[in-house]
This record gives sequence, structure tokens and C-alpha cells, in this order.
Amino acid sequence: MAAAYAPPSTMSALKEYVSGSSTMQQSAESTVQLFISHNHLKARFPEIRLDKHMTVDAVKAKVNSMTGTSVLSMTLHLQDESGRLVDVLQDGSRKLGYYSPRDGWRLHVIDTDDSSLSAQGWLEDVSKVTKYVMSEEDYASRDNTYRKYKETKLREDPGWTLEKEMCMRRGEPAGRLPQYWWACTCPSPHAVVQQCNWWHSTRGWGSRKMGH
Repeated sequence: MAAAYAPPSTMSALKEYVSGSSTMQQSAESTVQLFISHNHLKARFPEIRLDKHMTVDAVKAKVNSMTGTSVLSMTLHLQDESGRLVDVLQDGSRKLGYYSPRDGWRLHVIDTDDSSLSAQGWLEDVSKVTKYVMSEEDYASRDNTYRKYKETKLREDPGWTLEKEMCMRRGEPAGRLPQYWWACTCPSPHAVVQQCNWWHSTRGWGSRKMGH
């Protein structure tokens, strides 16, 4: 738990506080707030506050947790507010403060590994992800689908429709169908869950998920 604040009790203590030699002020002066960007990623990273006494390798380790670029494949470019290159942080043992960074400057990450996930686009390009598509045979083998439900209802009543079914469940005659307008959308023809949006003349818009 942090110690409670105690006001300066003597003139010398007050002078020390006002002159900027307090522990809190020294701590603020030893840190810097920098933006992070990446040569392969479009994502915007939040600003991070770094201690100027950290080595470049320690800074790389922290940036690795944000970008996924390995320390061994990472080159850091320090840029000012205008994007001008100030220096390249090459010496891993050198302290960050050696480069005199300022709040609002940027660390631009260069990923030198051409086979990395970011270089190949795997961290942002969702088109590279294999998506599951249910085959017609798998869908037909399922029992709890809208297709099976519809087939059962049509065998019982060749004139069956979903609209009639909904009116029956609400206890309304089929002649009141114009009160409702349905729009059902599926992510694929074989989706198990179907999202249906409806409009009622007195209730307005609504939606529900139905077994498909």
C-alpha cells in the first residue's frame, strides 16, 4: 500500500519538493510515452510508457508482447512526431534514454523475418483462415434442422407455411398474415441456426433465432 502523503514539514523539505527533486517527479522524468507501429500490421497500438533505464532488448521484449514479432527478428526505429527517423535502436545493451526519446514519439517495428505470421498476413488477413463448410451429406444426416421440420409439416399439411405456423402459435387467423413481414437470413444454406427479423403493424420490428 502506498504511503500516505505528508506535506513538507520544514522549509528545506518544501524547497526540495518545489525544485523537482521529489521521488514522484523523478519517476515521471525517468519514463517516456511512445506510440508503436509495425511495418506489416495496420493495427493501431496504444501508447506505452517505458522507463528510460530499460535496455533496448528489454524494450523489444515488451514490444514483442504487443506485436508478436520476435526479439531476434525485430529492429526498432525511433521516429519523432513528424515521422522523421531519429535513430535505429541496434545495440541491445544500450539504455533507451541514450536515444533521448520524447513523449509522443514513435517506435516503428521492422519485422525482418519474411516467414513470420505478420509478414505472411496471418495476424490480420481473415481470408487466410480456413472456414468450416458443412457438406450436403452432413446437413442431411442431422435431425434437428429446419429442412427436416419443414418436410414433416408438409407431410402433415401440404399447404403448410412458416407464416401459417406462426399465426397458429399466436392464436391468430391466417387472414391476418399481412400484419407480419419476415426476413430470414443464414450465414450459409446449411446453417443450423437461422436469424429471422420480423415487422408487425402494431409491434414494430423484432428478431429471433430459429432452428434451421
